[in-house]
Parts: sequence; C-alpha cells; structure tokens
Amino acid sequence: MSIHRILGRAFLSLGLSLALLAGAGAAQAASHAVDGKTVTLDLGHVLDQRKLLDPADFTVTASGTAVAVLSASFTANGKGVDLGLARALAAGETAAVDYTWPWSGEGLWTVSGYQIDSFTLNVRAPGTPALTAAFHGLPAAHDGSGLFGFEIRFGE
Repeated sequence: MSIHRILGRAFLSLGLSLALLAGAGAAQAASHAVDGKTVTLDLGHVLDQRKLLDPADFTVTASGTAVAVLSASFTANGKGVDLGLARALAAGETAAVDYTWPWSGEGLWTVSGYQIDSFTLNVRAPGTPALTAAFHGLPAAHDGSGLFGFEIRFGE
C-alpha cells in the first residue's frame, strides 16, 4: 500500500470523526427583555444550570460605550440568562450583548451537552418601537397545484 493511500485513509477517518462531533451552534434569541438594570435573554434551549456563569463572559455596549455586567444567572425557566448591569438602559436605547464562550468548560451549555457558541444579540430598552411584520392574503390551505400571492407588511 502506498504512503499516499495510507495517509488518504487517515485523513478520511479524521474527517469522519470531525463530522460526527456536532458544533455548539450560535444562539438565537427567542426573545429579550430589558427591565431597569436587568437584561433577560431567552435563548430557546433548556440550559445546563450546573455550569457556572461568569459575568466577564458577557459584554454590553450601549450608545457606543461599555456597560459593566455585574452579574449573570440562569432564568427561572432554565432557557435564558439574566444579566445585571451597572446602569439601566435609557428608554429607546439599543444595546449589543456579546457572549464569548470560555475555554474553562463552563458557560452556556444545553442540557443535551452542546456548548453555545459566542454570539452578539441586539436588545432594545422599553420605549423603542419594534419592527413588526405581518402576512396578508395567505390562503388557509395550499395543495401545491398553483401559484398564490401574499403580502408582507412592515411597521414600527
């Protein structure tokens, strides 16, 4: 057997092994809430609450300046994180919440054993109009036999 063939098999095995290791995936905020000095992120997955959350793994930037994160804890339903901030976000203020997963093995994990990747989520303080979308003219059912039209309306 040639060295090329042996190395090819080794790389094939390595590629298959890596493919079987599922990545953690980026967080998708199902919702967020800002209440005074607390930002609550609902990540939509049941989180492993045996892991330790470090406020240093989160950064918040509002109006171009950093807002210190004083505390980080799991929400009561286990699907999110409450961040305690050094100051309240002003009405209408938008902030970016950054999470950097720690190398320590702690941080955000799902109960099924997947680590949540680093992410950035934008949150809005109360008083900011939210962009909404609504579908109009959708048929109640569609059998795929023909085309149909619908309209998407956006509003703030």
